[in-house]
Amino acid sequence: MVTLEINENWILFTLRYIVDYKKRRFTKDMIYTRILEELNKPEAKFELATSTLEVTSLSLEPQQ
Repeated sequence: MVTLEINENWILFTLRYIVDYKKRRFTKDMIYTRILEELNKPEAKFELATSTLEVTSLSLEPQQ
């Protein structure tokens, strides 16, 4: 099962799968490796955008 969560700065995919407990690390590594291979293919196209905020500090003391 794959779930997707999107907010202003991230895209989060959660992947749930059934695997023998002795093969958890191997399976997780295999899945992540395959995802990275697919994303690094020349024909793979994806765009990401993010919002940027500027925080400004204001002094509330009266100027003389």
